[in-house]
Amino acid sequence: MGMSYHFTFSAPATVTADDLLKFLRKVEKDAKKMGFKTTTVLEAEFDTPERREFARRLTTGYRLDSEKLKGVVVLREGQVWSHNPVHGDCRVIPSGAWCWW
Repeated sequence: MGMSYHFTFSAPATVTADDLLKFLRKVEKDAKKMGFKTTTVLEAEFDTPERREFARRLTTGYRLDSEKLKGVVVLREGQVWSHNPVHGDCRVIPSGAWCWW
């Protein structure tokens, strides 16, 4: 039997990228001490189609829900992975991020 835990972290815009990376590395270290074996902090830029595709295989992207996303909506190419016009949600492609899993 296996268990998976998924967490979402957020921080105010005033927190620096270095501080976020330090925090995630500490979380990773603590998770490994607790016996989680597949924990990885990945520092990467998702600035090319190939890197965005790699990120897509690693994560689902950030999910947005909005009434404004219902119906016919014009979205910029490369802005979202998926869009559901009935439910009004989409998955936004990361442009640069730290992933932890």
